Amino acid sequence: MAIIINYSTILEIHDRYIKCIQIKHSARKYSVLKSVRTEIANGNETDDIAYIVKSLLKEMDIFPPKNLIALISGRDASIRLIDLPLLTDKGYNDLDEMVKYQLMPNLPINIEQMCYDYQIVGWDSTRTKVLTASAKRTVINKILNTLSSADADPELVTVSSFVLFNSFVIKDPDSMRYGAAGIIYLRDSGGEIVISEDGYLVYARNFQISPGKDQIIREISNSFSRSSIDIKNLNTIHLIIEDEMIPELKEKLYEAMPDANWKTYSELDDLTYGMAAMGIHPGGEKTLSASYGQGIKSLALIRINLLRQIFAEKKLARKGELKARLIRLYPAFMIIALLLISAILGWQVHNTKISLKSIEDDMQANEERNALILKLKDTEKKLNAQIKSLSWTTDSYPMVSYRLYIIAKSIPNDIRLKEVYIPEIKIDKKKQKEQPISRLNVVGYAREQIQIESFIENLRRYDCFSDVRQESSQEVSVSGEKLLEFGIGLISEP
Repeated sequence: MAIIINYSTILEIHDRYIKCIQIKHSARKYSVLKSVRTEIANGNETDDIAYIVKSLLKEMDIFPPKNLIALISGRDASIRLIDLPLLTDKGYNDLDEMVKYQLMPNLPINIEQMCYDYQIVGWDSTRTKVLTASAKRTVINKILNTLSSADADPELVTVSSFVLFNSFVIKDPDSMRYGAAGIIYLRDSGGEIVISEDGYLVYARNFQISPGKDQIIREISNSFSRSSIDIKNLNTIHLIIEDEMIPELKEKLYEAMPDANWKTYSELDDLTYGMAAMGIHPGGEKTLSASYGQGIKSLALIRINLLRQIFAEKKLARKGELKARLIRLYPAFMIIALLLISAILGWQVHNTKISLKSIEDDMQANEERNALILKLKDTEKKLNAQIKSLSWTTDSYPMVSYRLYIIAKSIPNDIRLKEVYIPEIKIDKKKQKEQPISRLNVVGYAREQIQIESFIENLRRYDCFSDVRQESSQEVSVSGEKLLEFGIGLISEP
């Protein structure tokens, strides 16, 4: 059995640097092919960053990148753990609305201006724990525009705090599974703190690092005090300090939290970090379990994608475009369908006439045969009536279906139609034939006369109506609301 090998690209864009990791992965193994970091100056414009990203990807020979995952700083996102009632089957269907309702009071702007995603991370007999992340659409659009300028389109945008959490689910699952654990990541681009309890993330914060170890210790203490977890109850604190950036910082932290079980690292290796980012993909946990050990199976990796809404909106927009295209083609489809029906009916009439002649010639004396002839004649009469009812498709008047389509297309948003009908058609007594359908009547409701006039102006733009006029208007009460009930006559001539 052949092993399928895939390649993914992890892209971190921070204030001071851009880092790119290329991961090679199969069902059983992960490996880092390349890892490059490029320093950037503060205040770089979007175009400059796009140029740097494009140059970096070309330098790594992964242009255009496949399966691109972009990581944003925790400072650009809001992370909250919310409690919901224990979900039933119906509750799962309403989960999106429940999460939105919980988020709205805690967001700085309208939720429609935010991108958000969520994940169920735990539950007990009375409640469901849901982890949420949200970011301003302007922030996400800026990232997408930057990457688009670099000819790169990410399939996933997530928060670096989640990747940091996933890293230690992979690296040290025993410390994350039970009780409370903390992760402190200090690097020149900023500090990051993640706190977990019983295997799920309960708090995350990102802060800028200023010179001075006292300021860093104060930021760390403030972060722990803001969380719901008492620092004394932490079983393990994972501390990562890149490049030993501040001398004696570890000793100061040990003194500030002497009872903690400290595990210290000089860096977070690219393999673990890349695997943690890849674990955000559906199915990633299964692959990671096979490649890195069975220990993480009982822990849930965080899979939150801030592009989920944008992808859903694009899909909905594509459906809308398809629907509009079908509406535009509807008249043509109707003409083809009606012509096809007319041809089938004509063929049936022709066959009926042949059958009638044969029966009349061969079975004149037989009563049963005569009854059959009468039945066939009745069928012929009905078919002729159907053909006659469709004869308007070939006259020179605009098709009724097309006129109905134009009426529907011209209705303003503030107009409600009551009915559209064809007046009783008079029969020419001399020629014994019906007049073509040249008139349609429209009855509807409006709040003001100007709305009716706007509707009439819309209809008059189309050549299929030779005359459009308002024939009646009266004030009526509909569901307690006073409205104008109006009648419009539409006349079509060859």
